[in-house]
Amino acid sequence: MTSPLRESLRSRLLRARRERDTAAVSALRTAIAAVENAEAVPIPAAGPVTEVDRRVLGADEERRLVGDEAADLRLAERDHRSRGDQQRALVAAAGAEVLEQVLAQAPPSASGGRTSA
Repeated sequence: MTSPLRESLRSRLLRARRERDTAAVSALRTAIAAVENAEAVPIPAAGPVTEVDRRVLGADEERRLVGDEAADLRLAERDHRSRGDQQRALVAAAGAEVLEQVLAQAPPSASGGRTSA
């Protein structure tokens, strides 16, 4: 099972791909990857390991990760504007806006803050 936030991210990604919205596609893929990468656990050094369960993230942690990606894009937007690169600033702003919209529209987790991968 997946969380409501992840479902929203994936749904929005499909829409952005259909609309050929490259800024949204990039931001959404990065946010999804950040959430999925946060589930990774270190592989123990001792003994052979064939499978390791992934971490289970809570809804708050997922929201924080996506919020961090949006904040990074806002910083990139300001940086590009300060350098006079308006095109890149607009792309960063569009990506941040998409992630902020997903966060605002995603329903809270029904699993008490825990999600399964």
